[in-house]
Amino acid sequence: MKIGTRFQGHDLALYRDLGGTDERLTGFVAGSKASTSRVDIAFDLFGFGINVPRLYTDWKGGKLKANCRKAKPYTEGVMNKDGSVTEATTVYFGSRESEVMVRVYEKGKEQGVSLDWTRFELEIKGDKAKVAMADMYRLGVGVVGKQMLRDYFSVMPYKFWKQLTQGESVALTSVGRKMTEREAWIRNVVFPVLREEIAKEWDSLTETGMTREIEGLIREHWTQRMIAVRKQYGVWE
Repeated sequence: MKIGTRFQGHDLALYRDLGGTDERLTGFVAGSKASTSRVDIAFDLFGFGINVPRLYTDWKGGKLKANCRKAKPYTEGVMNKDGSVTEATTVYFGSRESEVMVRVYEKGKEQGVSLDWTRFELEIKGDKAKVAMADMYRLGVGVVGKQMLRDYFSVMPYKFWKQLTQGESVALTSVGRKMTEREAWIRNVVFPVLREEIAKEWDSLTETGMTREIEGLIREHWTQRMIAVRKQYGVWE
């Protein structure tokens, strides 16, 4: 039986008000061996006069470079208390399907307050979220978030970037490539069947030949691999 827990911004604020810390939270996740499906890390910048729509224009023109194939600007109206409407812009780097997406938006305008307030927000999902949670327990939330931003944006030619990502570089846990459909079929369908058949053969002491065939394939490919390695390193005799 699985139990899902979702902590939003106001939940985390209440958690901190009650004396909770990031270290205790990530430590609890690590200690309970819980699986993480999504992590959001946000950084707020005040007083930098960041032109959010320009980030998209600069990305489109190649001045800003990010680890994504597409970006999208989105502007919506926000009703202020006095009845006036302010336009707040968000730029999405990456897609909803990506394991890492970055949102940059005019948080002050979104909240309807007269603050020069811009938020950079990482949305991390899938296998990337699992290793990010482990890294945050090991290194700290801020350290991991800054390194992920540095990794995501290879060129960010603005004064605020140095302030936002200041700190030492750290090595984050890498995530292996996703399995292809063929690899998933072999791992999830073929392997279990082979395992079951070989177990039956060993338990019943009845020779079906399957074990010998698999052993022959392993020896054949292992021999070919060793020949290639010896040639590569000049130790072929």
